[in-house]
Amino acid sequence: GPNGTVGVMELAGQSYLYVNGVPQSSTDALATPMLAAQIPFALNPAARTVLNVGLGAGTTAGHALQFPIQRLDVAEISEDVVRSARFFESVNSGVTHDPRTHLYVEDALGMLKREDRSYDVVISIPSHIWTAGVGRLFSVEFYQLVRRRLNQGGVMAQWFHNYHISDDD
Repeated sequence: GPNGTVGVMELAGQSYLYVNGVPQSSTDALATPMLAAQIPFALNPAARTVLNVGLGAGTTAGHALQFPIQRLDVAEISEDVVRSARFFESVNSGVTHDPRTHLYVEDALGMLKREDRSYDVVISIPSHIWTAGVGRLFSVEFYQLVRRRLNQGGVMAQWFHNYHISDDD
């Protein structure tokens, strides 16, 4: 697709999602994506509206649906990643089919600029920071916009890896 090459590999009973050859998600590494959903709900248990930035295998978004939320917006720039979610339904609770899920196949920054919604929880789990196009999701502009879109008491959870990143970064 226009945003990269997306592939799903099955090996020894597990499924792995790759974008441009870089591993993004799998059915056997669930702790991080599940915690990405659990931590903000622990901080805001009354949350009803959620924005999930970056779908990946859908594990985090699917886990967010286990909480009593009313609406889950998912911003995923790659249509091919969205299509690949069907290979991960064993760990994503069929997130793309849940009526509370609203998929936006576009850049999250652009989506937030265009849509006039506010959220109790924002979970941002984009790809690695050095991946082309992802830098916008680690920008001051993005964080300021998210802050304006958080409801009173709202929280944001941000995932990023800490390998290949210096203390200055």
